[in-house]
Amino acid sequence: MKVLHFPIWLVAALICIGAYHAQCKPITLHRFDSDIQQLDFKDQTKIDGFIASYKPVLTNFVSPLLQDSTLSLTDKLETFANLDNIKFFYADVANAFPDVAGIAQELTAIDSLLSQKFALKLPPIYTIISPFNQSIVLLNDSAIGIALNHYLGASYKPYSYYPTYIRRFKTKEKIPYHVAEVWLKTQFPYVPSDSSLIEQMLYEGAIACAAKSVIPDFSDAMYFSFAPEQQEWIVQNENVAWQKISGDGMLPSTEPAIRRSLLNPAPFASAISPSAPGGTGKWIGMRIVEAYLAREKSSIADFLRNRTYQNAKTVLTESQYGKQ
Repeated sequence: MKVLHFPIWLVAALICIGAYHAQCKPITLHRFDSDIQQLDFKDQTKIDGFIASYKPVLTNFVSPLLQDSTLSLTDKLETFANLDNIKFFYADVANAFPDVAGIAQELTAIDSLLSQKFALKLPPIYTIISPFNQSIVLLNDSAIGIALNHYLGASYKPYSYYPTYIRRFKTKEKIPYHVAEVWLKTQFPYVPSDSSLIEQMLYEGAIACAAKSVIPDFSDAMYFSFAPEQQEWIVQNENVAWQKISGDGMLPSTEPAIRRSLLNPAPFASAISPSAPGGTGKWIGMRIVEAYLAREKSSIADFLRNRTYQNAKTVLTESQYGKQ
């Protein structure tokens, strides 16, 4: 059967037409990263306008970075604009992202589906350059900053010090996945009952299910940062991985090392196999939640709102995962 692929602008338009909870409004990405380069620091009127336009970024990102109480906000802004580790990326970000219309269209589609399925909306979104490792920056839980200098492509030379499993996904295609995951985790934060591995697998799996429901053309490989051969391995060896996790008594574990091995990005999941990708436990968590929702005829929104992941034993039993 031939699979049809539609351009993202058409997908976004169709989703907006079908939205019923709220009128679909296009997402705008506010270009702090480029506007600050063009700001005339000798023109106070323009500075005041810039500060008014980018207050969330200045209050929650720039000011905390420059904690010198003797500096005015204008001074902090000019100091930030001239930091070496900010100026370093100006030209490369401008070349890689001359406009962000395509990303805005993808986020508009996500925003509409968030509204339909979770009664949520994306907050204001700003594009920034960040000296920190976080690619997505929460601005006081009321806005999001996308650090474009973290999405300049896997072959970008200054990324050469990153390990391959991280560098491979430092691409613009990853942006919608990061934004959706971060915002869903902000709206549905993890509230542990026992902090067991299985509980955390179910929470991470539920967030993945939620992201899958709002990202058009969702890709497991892109969300979980699996290389093609890793994606193939996990699909072909799902039962092997599950038997290793469940058979070795890892599920009730609260050991941070086991959690890191199975849930965090890594070159491989050492607790399972050198061939198993990092994040294997997260992917299996998604599979368990999908099985549970299908059998219980429940929604992922209710699963997260009710923190059903806290009832890990019940979810595992009723999902019948691994027993099909």
